[in-house]
Amino acid sequence: MANSPIICGPFLRHCSIEFITVWFVSRVKAAYVLELIDEQDDTFSDHQEFNSISLGEELHICNIKMHVPKPLHNTPESKTRQFHYQLYLQQNEQLELIDFSQLAFDNDNQALPRVMVSKNVQLLLHGSCRKPHHPSKDTFAAIDNECNERIGKAQRLPDYLIMSGDQVYGDDVAGPMLVAIHALIKKLKFYSEALPESAEVSLDMLLDNQYLYGRHSLLPHYDFKKWAFFKKSEPIISSLYRQNHLITLSEFIALYLLTWSSACWELIWDDVCDKAKALPKSSQSRYKYELSIIESFKNGLASAQRVMANVPSVMMFDDHDITDDWNLSAQWESRVYGHALTRQAIANGLAAYALFQDWGNQIDQFNQDWLVHFKALEKKKTLTLAETSDLLLDYDKWHFELNTHPTIIMLDTRTHRWRSEGALNNPSGLMDWESLCELEEQITSEAKSVIIVSPAPILGVKLIEVIQKVFAMVGKELLVDVENWMAHPGTAKKILSMMLNTKSPDEIIVLSGDVHYSFCFSANERLKKDNGKIWQLTASGIKNEFPAGLLKVLDKLNRFLYARKSFFNLFTRRRKLAIKHHKSTDKTHSRLFGTANIGMIHLHPNGTLANYTLLQNTGEKTRFILGK
Repeated sequence: MANSPIICGPFLRHCSIEFITVWFVSRVKAAYVLELIDEQDDTFSDHQEFNSISLGEELHICNIKMHVPKPLHNTPESKTRQFHYQLYLQQNEQLELIDFSQLAFDNDNQALPRVMVSKNVQLLLHGSCRKPHHPSKDTFAAIDNECNERIGKAQRLPDYLIMSGDQVYGDDVAGPMLVAIHALIKKLKFYSEALPESAEVSLDMLLDNQYLYGRHSLLPHYDFKKWAFFKKSEPIISSLYRQNHLITLSEFIALYLLTWSSACWELIWDDVCDKAKALPKSSQSRYKYELSIIESFKNGLASAQRVMANVPSVMMFDDHDITDDWNLSAQWESRVYGHALTRQAIANGLAAYALFQDWGNQIDQFNQDWLVHFKALEKKKTLTLAETSDLLLDYDKWHFELNTHPTIIMLDTRTHRWRSEGALNNPSGLMDWESLCELEEQITSEAKSVIIVSPAPILGVKLIEVIQKVFAMVGKELLVDVENWMAHPGTAKKILSMMLNTKSPDEIIVLSGDVHYSFCFSANERLKKDNGKIWQLTASGIKNEFPAGLLKVLDKLNRFLYARKSFFNLFTRRRKLAIKHHKSTDKTHSRLFGTANIGMIHLHPNGTLANYTLLQNTGEKTRFILGK
């Protein structure tokens, strides 16, 4: 796609038997036309809606929604349908075909990206936590190879790629990434932006070399009026790696572009490499080490782009998309939203999420609620959100569901928190009463199964949850991310009772990430043999890992202390459940896996779980032994 006006994407987003969503970013302000080509080589380009939002002179975020054409041949509309697709740039009443040959899989004879639409879900990919400067290999390379092999064998591509959090790390940014962000902002001529007058931080300070790896000194602190002799202040932003924490909307936007697009890196790569010479010697070694990892990440982005161009993706935020510990407790919220700079940073992160993730998840909802606000920024040629910040922070419709069989429900576990009724620093529940009641209505049906996507596992590793509880009891909840479903009594009781409800589907399949290790648990109600089953399938991270030695110790201790018949289970909130930790085909028969991977979920025609496999970043596959 050399010299292409499209510098990020195109990516397939929410697609169904009714419509197809294609999202991308263009350097040229123009209209685009989507064309579908079916298996009989018939072409379709009618009934589509194109929208774009300009946020810079060469930054135009675009989205196309096209209704799936009715079949011209004797094919039932409900059957799985395959198309290839291409885009045309429309300028001065002329159509110019965009070269998409690099987005086609090697085994695809059409040399074009493809899209599959179906009502029935058979194969899902699921993962989370993709940090560019983590030294692990990006699992997208393995996904790319898997999809290419499936096409070569005439097998079905995944119905969806589900990404359940930490698609970007706005709070944990490598030095070369921050340099690239500012270079890209300049290269694409982003619109201007202003910080709150009371922030005591200027845009010039954010660009100053002395604050590379030093932004934590610019971020505000909370001052203690009582006991000041013992404790004067502590940072408002609780992320441990906040040295390069993003603040402005332009920074968050550029981070997305550089996390998803190799073309954006090519525009500014020389500037990023040259920056090391201008840094103090104390920072040069760290910068060069991170640069080597970032270069490897950049070189592998072609795989991620190809996968996302051929497999529809839906996404939900978790904390690192905005900042670590986001809304962890009432005290955290009071401090962060009580300061102008940090409040604006959260709103900026949400604005970028809306543009880069949510617009593809639920295009009609975005066009109804947000298009006019971002169009207003375009008209004023500014990235200063002003009153839109409050609307973003108060918005309560980030969650959504896919009308598939089985239904896929994406949970927002960040903005519907159930604040603790005890101490302000106690962890909040991941969802409040009202949103849990709404979820209960969604899963109470005669369906055979339902898929719930929860960024954090609902059924987690009990020993780790106990360790987190101990840290919370001594006021150190921020050190260990006490954000599990069992940490808040009200949330824990409600989520467990609704899953055990006799009106719930026979199988509830929970997909989760966040924790940087992967596992497969199943559960049913103790002493009842004929009740439904709950599956907890956890895959994390796509490019992040848990320390292998520590995980091995925790795995063994957890299996010993919380075995199915263990006495200690009587003291847990999950004591009504009999939970099984499934072995795998791995030689060690491990239950917990900390290497970078993504989950592959195969379903039976009735929507129940057929098998669960981890696709490791090495390309190896580890299948869990489910049993029944």
